[in-house]
Amino acid sequence: MGFADQQSPQPQPEQSPLEKVLYPNDNDDVRTDAVIIYKNNKIVYENYSRGYSVESKHLSWSVAKTISGILIGIAHEEKILNIQHLLSSYFSDFIGNARIIDLLQMSSAIDFQEIYSGVPVNADVTRMLYLDGPSVGFANYVVRRPLRREKPGDHFYYSSGDTNVLMAILKKSMKTYEYEKYPWEKFFNRLNIQATFEQDNFGNFVGSSYIYMTARDFLKVGLLLMNKGVHKGEPIIPKWYFQLMNTVAPGVKAHALPGTSQTRAYSAQVTTNRGIPSRGYPPEYPDLPLDSLLLIGHQGQFVVASPSEKLVIVRLATDKGAALDRQAFFQSVRQYLKELDLNVHSASQAHPELFENQKQHVNPTFDFSPPWNTYRRIPRLINRLIAKEYCSCRFVVKRTAEQCEEDLDISTPVFPFISEETDDQTIVSAYFVPADSLTAKAQYLDDKLGCRLLSN
Repeated sequence: MGFADQQSPQPQPEQSPLEKVLYPNDNDDVRTDAVIIYKNNKIVYENYSRGYSVESKHLSWSVAKTISGILIGIAHEEKILNIQHLLSSYFSDFIGNARIIDLLQMSSAIDFQEIYSGVPVNADVTRMLYLDGPSVGFANYVVRRPLRREKPGDHFYYSSGDTNVLMAILKKSMKTYEYEKYPWEKFFNRLNIQATFEQDNFGNFVGSSYIYMTARDFLKVGLLLMNKGVHKGEPIIPKWYFQLMNTVAPGVKAHALPGTSQTRAYSAQVTTNRGIPSRGYPPEYPDLPLDSLLLIGHQGQFVVASPSEKLVIVRLATDKGAALDRQAFFQSVRQYLKELDLNVHSASQAHPELFENQKQHVNPTFDFSPPWNTYRRIPRLINRLIAKEYCSCRFVVKRTAEQCEEDLDISTPVFPFISEETDDQTIVSAYFVPADSLTAKAQYLDDKLGCRLLSN
């Protein structure tokens, strides 16, 4: 065949502004898995990629915190607990004065480090989930931490530890068999969600991180918030708690500690877009409505819900860190809706006065490098992280072995060997050297409770 007979390459369709942000050709760290945009009673955009589909469950990471907070609000409404109760009334070895509401608002004064960058082998969030927490219980690990100099309620520090203590308090407030059913009876079943909600080795739900749902199930959570806690005429979120979710926490208004976001207008296990006027910060997301609630998770998960604009945005992903430009994404969503004649009255448009003389602040990033004598713990952390997350990826999310390795490869500088045993029970082992004492194992329980990291 001569040169003249060869077919010319077909031109590729040009990406829309929305797709350029979600699926950039020049940034492999952005790995969008599912996106849904809902406006004015209908889905106007829905797309799946990287092997995910409408039936696939996806890890929530910290999106789970909002659901955990709602469960606490329901329990208070049912007089199972009281959010003014002291944490010490549930944990006798806790010496602080934090109340349940301080945990809800991330102002417990427990010295907990929420750090993911670098090699966070000494960060409390990884010690809780993978290293020390599995053998003592996640909540027990947290309440035994030292206290900060600050008083409970007068500051803000985002902490997965606070949320896991909330889930332990919920368990201590009822019989075990009631606790096992509570998330489904009070939340998931009422929304027709088939969720997986994982537990630690002591039977406490890991409310900070480990809920798995489909993208459309995440949408249902967003729709519940869009409808102010009411589903098909039935109130699910107590009215007072929904109001608490929309009120910036006192500690946020007063002082955000170093090492946590300075601009995040946090309320009760959820982020608002109302800004922090007392500290000079306007709404963090000018292209979103002022009344937006944001459920934000690690690796690019989030759900956005606005009651006034009848808007819900779901984005699930496996990004490397904070690779997605959220501001650019929300701007592209707003433009996409505008092209459909579905205008969104954003915070900057509806309330330009909030952005006058605004204080500029860039949230710092911290590269957490552990002391030299703790580097020996790194292989143990890697094995345990990969065993747990690979187990859930394979048997909860139901991705292939190759897909799971691709997803998890971004979480660690080196990847261990993996083995699966599925005879009498499903066990995943991760190791660098066979039969080494650092070998980590995770067990798949069932589709309701998912996987747990075994103590060793």
